[in-house]
Amino acid sequence: MPSNRPITLLHLSDTQFGRNHRFEGLDLPPPDNSFDTLLERLKQDLRGLTKDHGLRPDLVVLSGDMAECGLKSEFEDLRDFLGGLL
Repeated sequence: MPSNRPITLLHLSDTQFGRNHRFEGLDLPPPDNSFDTLLERLKQDLRGLTKDHGLRPDLVVLSGDMAECGLKSEFEDLRDFLGGLL
């Protein structure tokens, strides 16, 4: 039976993991440095959307420039980011 429930989509674009990745920590000392990352900011926003509006992504679309130079380490960072997002 088809569902009439809407699908919530999370679209992430141009993550550009690499040396000049603008969402890295802001050189804060531990333990604060672990909270100042793209992943932690996104998780905070998603928790807020769930709490305040009952929204939770059903589908994540990743597009655009995912890595800065295409280096293996950049894609490893991307993999870790996506693993943390799950």
